[in-house]
Amino acid sequence: MQSEIPRVDASDDCDKLLLFERFLALHQACWALSVLAFEGGALRWNAVPSLAALVLGASALRNGIRWRGLRALASLSVVLTSWPLTSTHGLFGSLLTLLMLLLAGEPSTALRFLQRALLVICFGAGMQKLLHGTWWSGSFLAYEVVNASRFEFAMRWLLPAEDWAHLRSLRGDAVGTGPYTLSFAPLWLARLIVMLEVGLPLCALRSQFKPLAHVGLLLLAISFALVARELLFGGLFIALNALVWPRALLRNTLFSVVVAYALGAALWVVTEGRAWS
Repeated sequence: MQSEIPRVDASDDCDKLLLFERFLALHQACWALSVLAFEGGALRWNAVPSLAALVLGASALRNGIRWRGLRALASLSVVLTSWPLTSTHGLFGSLLTLLMLLLAGEPSTALRFLQRALLVICFGAGMQKLLHGTWWSGSFLAYEVVNASRFEFAMRWLLPAEDWAHLRSLRGDAVGTGPYTLSFAPLWLARLIVMLEVGLPLCALRSQFKPLAHVGLLLLAISFALVARELLFGGLFIALNALVWPRALLRNTLFSVVVAYALGAALWVVTEGRAWS
């Protein structure tokens, strides 16, 4: 397959990379605060995420190698503090801050890497679900509906009444009980997620399918944020996906994601943590 990422002038690459870098700093600041809010009792040093969030937020509008170094150091410190409970998007975002530091003088290379990184991560996630088997069989999603409240709001509307009643009847049972199964329609909805995660990145590598593939990736990311309530993961996914779009659309997309973060934080405060628990 041939690379289909268009070659643009260096100034456009720099502008797009700067927009993303500023967003990434705010994203990592939000992640550091979420680590403190959700995992504060399990952290080694609670002061680290607070200090990291302050550094990341303050550096969002700053340029230069020193600020990039501070952002990378702050992000990686939260990874070390929260390990092994570090979220996937938090670890990935921290690695991206390190990438911004290492490729500071190569904006075009960094931009192409970021555009490809999204496809690799998405494809890898789909293959992991496919090879593991429990997602394809529907048992993982069924178990999550029973035991994880983050799926409850969306799944009560998506699942047939008999599926919902069956899974609700298992809540509170000991591990090993079941069966954790789904009927035909929601089972194929779970399988569709796997097929999209594997197929969309491959389609994005071909010019004739690329625009439609990135629209599909956007919708997939929105579903992560709304259905699975993975707001930060979905937001980072959307931001990376937008790097293939024109600069103005990228700017508007990143602004919209930051607004969504702010609204999510406000909802979390108003509901005393129930909104994203």
